[in-house]
Amino acid sequence: MNKKLVETMYMLSPAQQGMFYETAQNAGSGLHIEQFICTLEGDIHQELFVQAWQLVTQHYAILRTAFVWGSKNEPIQVVMRQVEIPFLYKDWRAFSTQEQASKLEDFLQQDRSNGFKLARPPLMRLALLQTSQTTYEFVWTHHHILMDGWCCSLIQKDFLLCYEALIKGQTYQPTAHRPYRDYISWLQQQDESKAEEFWRKSLQGIQQPTPLGKVASHHAAEHAQEGFGTLDTQLDTHTSEQLQQRVRQQRLTLNTLFQGVWALLLSRYSQQTDVLFGITVSGRPPELTGIEKMVGLCINTLPVRATLSAEQPLWPWLQQLQAYNLELRQFEYISGGKVHQWSQIQGGMPLYESLLVVENYPVDNSILQKKDHLLEMNAIRSVGAQTKYPLTLLVIPGQQISIRCVYEKQRLDEQTVHTIQKHFLQILAAIAREPESTIGALQQRITTQELPQIHREVKLRKIQEPEEHSPLEEHLLTIWQEILGKSNLSIQDNFFKLGGHSLLATQVITRIRQIVQIEVPLRALFEAPTISALAQYITKLQQNTTDQPEILKPAMQIIEHTNPLQLSFAQQRLWFAQQLTPESSSYNSPVFVRIHGELDRDSLQRALNEIVRRHEVLRTVYREVNGHPLQLVLPAEPLALPYIDLRTFPPEQREQKALEFATQEGQHLFHLEESPLIRTVLLQLQHNEYVLLTNVHHIAFDAWSAGIFLREMLTLYEAYIQDKPSPLAELPAQYADFAYWQRSWLQGKELERLIAYWQKQLRGAKALEMTTDHPRPPVAVFEGASQPFAFPAVLSKQLQALSQTENVTLFMTLLTAFNILLYRLTNQEDIVLGTDIANRTLSETELMIGFFVNLLVLRTNLGGKPGFQEALKRVRQMVLEAYAHQDLPFEKLVDALHLERTQNYTPLVRGLFVMQNIPLAYDQAAGISLSPFQGELVTAKFDFVIFLFETEQGLQGSINYSTTLFNPETITNLIQRFEVLLQSIIANPEAQIEALDFQTEQEKASKVAEIQMQNNIRRKNLKIARREEISIPGK
Repeated sequence: MNKKLVETMYMLSPAQQGMFYETAQNAGSGLHIEQFICTLEGDIHQELFVQAWQLVTQHYAILRTAFVWGSKNEPIQVVMRQVEIPFLYKDWRAFSTQEQASKLEDFLQQDRSNGFKLARPPLMRLALLQTSQTTYEFVWTHHHILMDGWCCSLIQKDFLLCYEALIKGQTYQPTAHRPYRDYISWLQQQDESKAEEFWRKSLQGIQQPTPLGKVASHHAAEHAQEGFGTLDTQLDTHTSEQLQQRVRQQRLTLNTLFQGVWALLLSRYSQQTDVLFGITVSGRPPELTGIEKMVGLCINTLPVRATLSAEQPLWPWLQQLQAYNLELRQFEYISGGKVHQWSQIQGGMPLYESLLVVENYPVDNSILQKKDHLLEMNAIRSVGAQTKYPLTLLVIPGQQISIRCVYEKQRLDEQTVHTIQKHFLQILAAIAREPESTIGALQQRITTQELPQIHREVKLRKIQEPEEHSPLEEHLLTIWQEILGKSNLSIQDNFFKLGGHSLLATQVITRIRQIVQIEVPLRALFEAPTISALAQYITKLQQNTTDQPEILKPAMQIIEHTNPLQLSFAQQRLWFAQQLTPESSSYNSPVFVRIHGELDRDSLQRALNEIVRRHEVLRTVYREVNGHPLQLVLPAEPLALPYIDLRTFPPEQREQKALEFATQEGQHLFHLEESPLIRTVLLQLQHNEYVLLTNVHHIAFDAWSAGIFLREMLTLYEAYIQDKPSPLAELPAQYADFAYWQRSWLQGKELERLIAYWQKQLRGAKALEMTTDHPRPPVAVFEGASQPFAFPAVLSKQLQALSQTENVTLFMTLLTAFNILLYRLTNQEDIVLGTDIANRTLSETELMIGFFVNLLVLRTNLGGKPGFQEALKRVRQMVLEAYAHQDLPFEKLVDALHLERTQNYTPLVRGLFVMQNIPLAYDQAAGISLSPFQGELVTAKFDFVIFLFETEQGLQGSINYSTTLFNPETITNLIQRFEVLLQSIIANPEAQIEALDFQTEQEKASKVAEIQMQNNIRRKNLKIARREEISIPGK
């Protein structure tokens, strides 16, 4: 850490220390993450909105604080002079109200699980989610180690006043406050000996934590879920008012009443008359002047002991409990850990299993009641209170007393928690109605059959017990954490259950190759999907050097780029294809994005120029020499960025105009011998809304490249708008280096090995013969259209679960299903499809823009009428073998198999099935955010291409199809049949493929109607025949 950036350093408070250790042990669990959520109404100026938060952060040192290990192996807090608050903006206006609500809940859950790294300040972030023109959902997330609930209204008030001042062009000077370090200094001056005496005496005789109820069977514990749940309830207004009146009459606090009620219930549940549970105390000593305006974590968690007697009247007992609280208040500054040490409960056991939190801190809502403020803050709520305890009861006094229970699902189920809440309300209502009751009378309202059951504590090995790792397992663990973006992994975790798929698996294998220096096949990760098993697999490979399945790929060499160079095999195929159809735009790769926010066009222009400079392939031309194409890298020149202001059109026409420009740009004809092969156009629709149209010829670009392009554009823009240099490191290699490497590598034995596999795999294969609406023209016509579709979220989750059960990827499951649909529609048992594969098997290519994607042929044999699960096994085997031999370019395969090239049609492959799991950087930076802008696709290189991708809402996709062959309604019906078939598979995965249903409800209804009509005709004909028979004379 750079000392010049540090303002000051000091020790942690006891509560902060506890949270520091618990966070380290439970990374990714959402523990101690607090979220403030509200609806903001008003025309928000995003730049000033963020600036106001930045000024508030500058004012309060605690908001600029990191927590790190100090030199004495003790954690310390380090205040930075300046930090930048992460800010996320998302535009959800295109979604319905129901979809927005669902997306918000998903966002909150993901945001909690992201957590914070305590050493990287700030430990807070902001999200502004726009739901209408002037309505936003605002989410302020912070780690509880920074502050308690007391502080939230102080910060919100400062923010609102600061924001309104900035809007009016004024300077806001926040009121002076006492810094948090003064509280730490006060803590260090307290006499610990008196506190020790009080707590030892208070806890004497208690040797075990008070249980929440009787322990359920071991079988129930095995089926308990992981994580935390939340349940809310409220007491009615009348009873709430009655209770507050009763408490005032008895000169008690509501806090004491709630402690008493929980003690009553805990005593009944545990069948013990001496109970112990946790409470939170404000921890703000009145003798420290200005403590009420201090922002920081003063709250503390301590035990309360209550002794009960059935005959004892309620109110005198509560008076004793309140007196005990007043005495405890003198020693509330001591850490819970020290109190635990002074008790007789062993360190391996918790001090208590339940925590009662009464939210009674002062809230200043005066700023919200102002009638002239520019922002209205409504629907305020908070999500937090997730602690290390099995049950936390959060009680919020008000017109209606609210009770929120946060519970550990491994220990308590939802029904049990619901029962606890019901009991809490019952006791409160009984006290309101019958205030002179005894403790025993109140407890008798809880029958024996209603006592809660809790599960035994299940120690999570990956959190509680450190694993022993071999050096190879340590390497693999680091690779998995990097690729999957997850921490706190175990060597027994399953790669695919953690969200891994074949593309990520390829990246894992690439990194493993660099470490072990042998070629590890991709199928290894499918056969050994845990780190432990994979390490054993690799060790065996290392020991058996004579039987390794593949030859280690050589490292990429950097060559001189001044002279014309050979193309990669994929580029060469594309070059020839473009020569055959020079007037076709079917090989364009457009990337259209919507930009929200205050855009600085100069910074955007600089970012685009730098991308073209960094990636030579974007300034490469292709020229014919002696009948063969060569590539020539040109010097970097500024990229043209034409600007078109659509605000000259009426608002209702701008979107359509943008779509027209996008379609027009997508059909631009590139000339491969002329530079540049990248074009950009900027459209402005509103003051803070733009569309950036980027179009690149496929010879220099693919889907993975699009992700790199957007990611680098945002990174560079963010740097340039702040007058900073580019933060991107120079690329280790360029595309021309890859082309040279590929041609050097794919020859001799390696080429023979790959060709031998594909010759065997595709021997006798024939192209798919689907029934078309129109005859196939003798010469390929690349006219097309696209239809989007989406599968229900429930179906998507079921397919994912089925895939995990069958030890396959989601792609394999979906491919199997689609193959079955084609078999049922065409009666072809031997089905050939293609798929796009990223083909970036070298680490140098992962950050490189260029045309790497390869067409992989997938041949499925459904002969012998197999069941679905058997078909899935066949597809899994076939796909893994195809992945293992993916390095052979499709054009080499065509030559090796002597496949017929007929009039521009792709040999053998007529349809593609593609899983798009390449993440595009639709993100935000420096006041702007990106979202997709869909132009109209009017070309098609294949009969059909199915694109599928996973989203938060479930599986979505589109079909790009040839309009020369198919009508739109045929494609719509194909999608509907695919969904019906998937539902049928989920309902009965053991079924024979012949028995799986794929007909839509409309088709079934039409079939029933047709049968009825035929039956009616038969009956009518039968009646006529009988009449004729009767009328014949002599009969």
